[in-house]
Amino acid sequence: MKVPLAARKVVFLAALFSGVLAADGAHAATLVSPALLASTASGELVACIIVNASSKAITANVELMSFLGAVLKQETVNVAPGQVDDVTLGGISGGYCRFSGKFTAKKVRASINVIAPALQTRAVAPAE
Repeated sequence: MKVPLAARKVVFLAALFSGVLAADGAHAATLVSPALLASTASGELVACIIVNASSKAITANVELMSFLGAVLKQETVNVAPGQVDDVTLGGISGGYCRFSGKFTAKKVRASINVIAPALQTRAVAPAE
């Protein structure tokens, strides 16, 4: 069966148009860190930190999760190009971070950090 030229044009234009829409590179992305332990006795904090390495502002949903998968703290953050934001919580024994939103994963740096009371980083692990 021969496909009419008009039908082939429609399929070509639809494919071309969908490629143009996807060209901005911003897709729904989710990055998840490994879990880290923190010492509640010494007052360590757990921080989910996101860096926007792109040239456009991004909005990200940042969740600090318990070891059992419960959301301990959640915030929606707006991060300007070249800027950093975080979601931090004390009094917990650790957890992991989940970062999601319409951003290009390759242009975002995200991590979980354990921070000592003197604001020194004790441990860091990147989200992937």
